[in-house]
Amino acid sequence: MPKYAFGETVKTGYELAVGGILMPYVKGERVEPVCRLWGDFWRRGELALLFGEQGVGKSALAVQIADAISRGVDGGGMPMECGAQKVVFCDVEHDVKVFERRCGGIVFDPNFIRVGINPLYGNSSYLGAAYFEALENTLKDSGARVLVIDSVTAIKNMACYDPKQELYFASRLRILQRKLDLSVLVVTDTQGIGHRGRLLYRHMAGVRYWAGFADSAFGMGFCGDGAGRRYLIQFKSTEGIVYWASNVLCCDVVSEKDFKGFRFTGTGREAELLQPPLGEPETSILKLKRENPRLSLRKIAERIGVSKMKVKRVLDKYGVKPL
Repeated sequence: MPKYAFGETVKTGYELAVGGILMPYVKGERVEPVCRLWGDFWRRGELALLFGEQGVGKSALAVQIADAISRGVDGGGMPMECGAQKVVFCDVEHDVKVFERRCGGIVFDPNFIRVGINPLYGNSSYLGAAYFEALENTLKDSGARVLVIDSVTAIKNMACYDPKQELYFASRLRILQRKLDLSVLVVTDTQGIGHRGRLLYRHMAGVRYWAGFADSAFGMGFCGDGAGRRYLIQFKSTEGIVYWASNVLCCDVVSEKDFKGFRFTGTGREAELLQPPLGEPETSILKLKRENPRLSLRKIAERIGVSKMKVKRVLDKYGVKPL
């Protein structure tokens, strides 16, 4: 390696790259601490993706998350560590009347700023540079650093879906997020899950561009009991996945006078939540196995009064490992 005199300034390739396409990492540079905007699902400075089947309640959850962040409170039991923030809620999915009907009774904080796409805008078939220019101006004027977009599916429908345009939209949003240091939540639909179907990583294939740009991604699914229950599962996270198939987050649908959304009740196994309501002898077999995990199949069968093969089939069905 060449030696340089003390104090000599040398133009290196690294220094020439500064200000160009590459950015230098400065040792000791002050970095803002990463705090949770909404539990372990979304942190400050991240581009997060929320996906699921149509009708599962993604829009209602997005409103609940945005409302909690605007007030600086825990959203349905999810920790919020960043204090009250201004939130721009870009609602492309519903018009004002539908939004008010769904959220009737909720008094939003002034930090909650809802915007939508003007239906009289003449060039709605192509939401390109004009959309991002308007979005950037709204964020700058309001001083908001949190953005929720509901939903990408509605934008695709308005824009006469073109994969190249979707890639353009995802990349432009990523650039805008980094330019203004935003925390962004994007809501989108995905197909092919079906009622009581498992949420898998491949279900993000329909939104592959967004999955590639996202820092975190989580899905929302139906439970199989038909009692208005849902669950959340993580697929991507910068700080490690907390809620996976064996530890999904369960929630109940709540519709009260001053609150409409989801209340989180604990964790569970996805395979069990997707099953229809238990009957006999399934309930007795699973209860006995949980209370006495070291009981053999034969002893469980003798106590319940069923065959050993029946016990094995029930345990396999609900993902419980026998001894």
